[in-house]
Amino acid sequence: MTKGISFAPQKGTLIALACAAAFAAPQAANAQREVYEALKVEGHPLTLQGNISIGYARNKTTGSVGGVAFDGPEKGNVWSGESNIRFSASSKLSQGFIEGMGFSVESGFETSDGTTSGSQGTLASRNTAVGLKTSIGTVFGGRWDTPMKLALANFYQSASSNGLGASSTGFLGTPGLGGGSFTGTLGAAAAPTVVVTLPVGTALATVTATSTAAGTATLATTPTALGNPNGSTNLATTMNFRRRQANTLNYYSPDISGFKFGLQYGPDEEVGAGPSTSKATMWGGTGSYTRGPLVVALSYEKHEDYLWGTSVGTRLGATAGASTNSSDHAFSLGVRYDFGDVLLTGYWERLSYSQSGAAVALRDIEGSKFYTAATWKISGPHSLMGAYGRASSLSCASTAAWATAGGSCADTGAQLYNFLYRYQLDKVSYVNVFYGTLNNDARGNFIATNNQSAGTTTSGNGHKDSGWSIGLQTSF
Repeated sequence: MTKGISFAPQKGTLIALACAAAFAAPQAANAQREVYEALKVEGHPLTLQGNISIGYARNKTTGSVGGVAFDGPEKGNVWSGESNIRFSASSKLSQGFIEGMGFSVESGFETSDGTTSGSQGTLASRNTAVGLKTSIGTVFGGRWDTPMKLALANFYQSASSNGLGASSTGFLGTPGLGGGSFTGTLGAAAAPTVVVTLPVGTALATVTATSTAAGTATLATTPTALGNPNGSTNLATTMNFRRRQANTLNYYSPDISGFKFGLQYGPDEEVGAGPSTSKATMWGGTGSYTRGPLVVALSYEKHEDYLWGTSVGTRLGATAGASTNSSDHAFSLGVRYDFGDVLLTGYWERLSYSQSGAAVALRDIEGSKFYTAATWKISGPHSLMGAYGRASSLSCASTAAWATAGGSCADTGAQLYNFLYRYQLDKVSYVNVFYGTLNNDARGNFIATNNQSAGTTTSGNGHKDSGWSIGLQTSF
């Protein structure tokens, strides 16, 4: 049987932002990392691997500024976490510079009911690529997590396989405008009731009354709904930096005295219905240093002409000028230290967004977040994890008309709390008991993963997502 070589920079292997010993330890971190650490494909030309989760949760959304119409009542949910299946194969080559080649095809699925949801259940909807391993690194192309997302996976300890709402998708890597990585709707504001008292005998046709709801600076016509707690908005993935990018070229280096780095490029083939000058392009990179139990990683990502519309490359607002362009940037720093029985991680990010053009109402949006977590392996199979995250309020520049309409970047932060008890059944199987809450400031609209379905399709500014779950996860 052919001895294989894993070509893909999976979490915990080629990218190696945390040492293998840390991944192998039964910490209360994401089991997905442990799955990827096992992707060596040694002695098997074709392998089948996966991660399966199932659990029961109770969750709710409360406190929306717009009132109970934008909240979600407490509701039960059978959730599937990050369930996925992956086929991969590789072969060792004797070509000198080229040491091997391989491929990976990964798909998600819903354990809970067998149905598809979004990209779940679609063949090759997750990390899928083919490439070469060389003496100076690995090159490959396909659909793949960005370097920043891969880096984050090594520092974020409360992933969605731990419980409903635990994932960082709706918090880290997004500006907090409707969840960032979701296509969310805040719901249209109801017009205020106007009472007109007419003199006796006055014809109704002679009276004209005009009224609009307060705070009309909505995301549908200008680049944000920050000033409108109930305004209609449709925010797609264009402002999200925690993303799985299609149509990419990638390079990841070998280990050089503890240093590793990776690069990703997404060309301008994703141009949507934007202006003629739009060239929707992305660049990303990450570098890490590992020395014993310490891991430090820096990441950077740039989106050119993503334009914050309903799809990559589309500008936001029908009145945006043909010369409209955008340039968005993200920086992050992650630190991880493994004391053996205690694992500590910290993560900081800075996101900035800018649109240019005569008709742009909002530009130069900036915000930062930090996240810290600790996992304590108490004894035997028992572990506890606690995590805290804080998003600062955004800063921005805008037109006077937008501000007059009620637009404001103040009070747009949020706080995240996650707690987990884990009972380890074997090396790759766990029982998780999870509680999490996400509290938005008055104009914040971060959304805890999966929790936007708590009972309504709307989530208003200032809401609080909270819930608990108990579940089982395993891998193969």
